[in-house]
Amino acid sequence: MIMPASLMLGTSWSIRDLYVAPSHRRSGIANALLQHVIHNARAAGAHRVSLQTETDNTPALTLYTDIGFQPVTGLELLNLTFERTRQDPGDTARTDRFHRVSIGEDVPGCGRTRLGAPASRSGTTAS
Repeated sequence: MIMPASLMLGTSWSIRDLYVAPSHRRSGIANALLQHVIHNARAAGAHRVSLQTETDNTPALTLYTDIGFQPVTGLELLNLTFERTRQDPGDTARTDRFHRVSIGEDVPGCGRTRLGAPASRSGTTAS
Protein backbone atom coordinates (compact mmCIF):
# COMPACT_ATOMS: atom_id res chain seq x y z
CA MET A 1 0.00 0.00 0.00
CA ILE A 2 1.26 3.48 -0.83
CA MET A 3 0.58 5.93 2.00
CA PRO A 4 0.70 9.68 1.39
CA ALA A 5 3.83 11.28 2.83
CA SER A 6 1.61 13.72 4.72
CA LEU A 7 0.19 10.82 6.75
CA MET A 8 3.66 9.42 7.42
CA LEU A 9 4.83 12.87 8.57
CA GLY A 10 7.61 12.67 6.04
CA THR A 11 8.97 14.63 3.14
CA SER A 12 7.92 14.11 -0.43
CA TRP A 13 9.63 15.70 -3.44
CA SER A 14 7.61 16.65 -6.48
CA ILE A 15 8.94 17.30 -9.97
CA ARG A 16 6.57 19.78 -11.54
CA ASP A 17 8.22 20.41 -14.90
CA LEU A 18 10.97 18.58 -16.75
CA TYR A 19 11.75 20.05 -20.12
CA VAL A 20 14.56 19.25 -22.51
CA ALA A 21 14.89 21.29 -25.71
CA PRO A 22 13.87 19.24 -28.77
CA SER A 23 17.36 19.39 -30.26
CA HIS A 24 18.79 17.73 -27.11
CA ARG A 25 16.16 15.05 -26.51
CA ARG A 26 16.99 11.34 -26.54
CA SER A 27 20.53 12.12 -25.39
CA GLY A 28 20.19 11.11 -21.73
CA ILE A 29 19.68 14.61 -20.30
CA ALA A 30 16.24 13.91 -18.79
CA ASN A 31 17.52 10.66 -17.28
CA ALA A 32 20.53 12.45 -15.76
CA LEU A 33 18.31 15.20 -14.32
CA LEU A 34 15.94 12.65 -12.79
CA GLN A 35 18.79 10.59 -11.33
CA HIS A 36 20.21 13.77 -9.78
CA VAL A 37 16.87 14.64 -8.16
CA ILE A 38 16.31 11.07 -6.97
CA HIS A 39 19.78 10.92 -5.43
CA ASN A 40 19.31 14.24 -3.61
CA ALA A 41 15.80 13.39 -2.43
CA ARG A 42 17.00 10.08 -1.01
CA ALA A 43 19.98 11.78 0.66
CA ALA A 44 17.62 14.35 2.20
CA GLY A 45 15.48 11.58 3.70
CA ALA A 46 12.44 11.95 1.43
CA HIS A 47 9.91 9.14 1.40
CA ARG A 48 9.27 9.47 -2.31
CA VAL A 49 9.64 11.54 -5.48
CA SER A 50 6.51 12.19 -7.51
CA LEU A 51 6.03 13.59 -10.98
CA GLN A 52 3.32 13.98 -13.53
CA THR A 53 3.06 14.14 -17.29
CA GLU A 54 0.41 14.10 -19.98
CA THR A 55 -1.11 10.68 -20.63
CA ASP A 56 -0.08 10.78 -24.30
CA ASN A 57 3.58 11.67 -23.62
CA THR A 58 4.82 8.16 -24.38
CA PRO A 59 8.57 8.96 -24.42
CA ALA A 60 8.35 10.55 -20.95
CA LEU A 61 6.16 7.78 -19.54
CA THR A 62 8.60 5.18 -20.88
CA LEU A 63 11.55 6.95 -19.27
CA TYR A 64 9.76 7.38 -15.95
CA THR A 65 8.60 3.76 -15.72
CA ASP A 66 12.03 2.48 -16.82
CA ILE A 67 13.55 4.41 -13.89
CA GLY A 68 11.01 2.88 -11.50
CA PHE A 69 8.20 5.42 -11.22
CA GLN A 70 4.79 3.77 -11.02
CA PRO A 71 1.31 5.11 -11.76
CA VAL A 72 -0.69 6.03 -8.67
CA THR A 73 -4.24 4.74 -8.68
CA GLY A 74 -6.96 6.26 -6.58
CA LEU A 75 -5.81 9.86 -6.96
CA GLU A 76 -7.06 12.47 -9.36
CA LEU A 77 -5.22 15.59 -10.45
CA LEU A 78 -7.48 18.61 -10.10
CA ASN A 79 -6.69 22.06 -11.48
CA LEU A 80 -8.30 25.44 -11.12
CA THR A 81 -7.10 27.43 -14.11
CA PHE A 82 -7.16 31.22 -13.92
CA GLU A 83 -7.48 33.65 -16.76
CA ARG A 84 -4.50 36.01 -16.73
CA THR A 85 -6.63 39.12 -16.19
CA ARG A 86 -9.13 37.66 -13.70
CA GLN A 87 -8.74 38.17 -9.97
CA ASP A 88 -11.02 37.05 -7.19
CA PRO A 89 -13.10 39.86 -5.66
CA GLY A 90 -11.13 41.61 -2.96
CA ASP A 91 -7.88 39.92 -3.92
CA THR A 92 -5.12 42.49 -3.65
CA ALA A 93 -2.26 40.00 -3.54
CA ARG A 94 0.06 39.72 -6.52
CA THR A 95 -0.60 36.53 -8.47
CA ASP A 96 3.08 35.84 -9.06
CA ARG A 97 4.02 35.36 -5.40
CA PHE A 98 3.81 32.34 -3.16
CA HIS A 99 3.50 32.20 0.59
CA ARG A 100 5.92 29.86 2.32
CA VAL A 101 4.61 28.57 5.64
CA SER A 102 6.91 27.38 8.40
CA ILE A 103 6.12 24.98 11.22
CA GLY A 104 4.54 26.92 14.08
CA GLU A 105 3.48 29.84 11.87
CA ASP A 106 -0.16 30.89 11.74
CA VAL A 107 -1.74 29.66 8.53
CA PRO A 108 -4.27 32.30 7.44
CA GLY A 109 -7.60 31.14 6.09
CA CYS A 110 -7.22 27.43 6.70
CA GLY A 111 -8.69 27.03 10.19
CA ARG A 112 -5.35 26.15 11.75
CA THR A 113 -3.21 28.26 14.01
CA ARG A 114 -0.09 26.36 13.02
CA LEU A 115 0.66 23.50 10.67
CA GLY A 116 -0.81 20.25 11.91
CA ALA A 117 -2.75 21.81 14.81
CA PRO A 118 -6.45 22.60 14.43
CA ALA A 119 -7.56 25.86 15.96
CA SER A 120 -9.49 25.38 19.20
CA ARG A 121 -12.70 27.24 19.91
CA SER A 122 -11.00 29.51 22.40
CA GLY A 123 -8.52 30.64 19.79
CA THR A 124 -5.53 28.95 21.40
CA THR A 125 -3.47 26.29 19.71
CA ALA A 126 -4.57 22.74 20.35
CA SER A 127 -1.92 20.42 21.73
